[in-house]
Amino acid sequence: MWQIIASRISARAAGYVAFPLAVIVGTIGVWFERRYTENRKEIPYLEKSIQQQRNERLMNEEYKISST
Repeated sequence: MWQIIASRISARAAGYVAFPLAVIVGTIGVWFERRYTENRKEIPYLEKSIQQQRNERLMNEEYKISST
């Protein structure tokens, strides 16, 4: 009987232990990565949306075809 109770308690408590442990390990990992990574690659932000770029490209292609 005690084995059943202990297994149910340990199964429920695993979530309460695993999540904070994962957060701590993840935080330490991010800290090490930021501290020891030398060549950081900047992510360029888009000045125009993908849809705007596509529309401009299609208009330019259409203009080139119609002008020739």
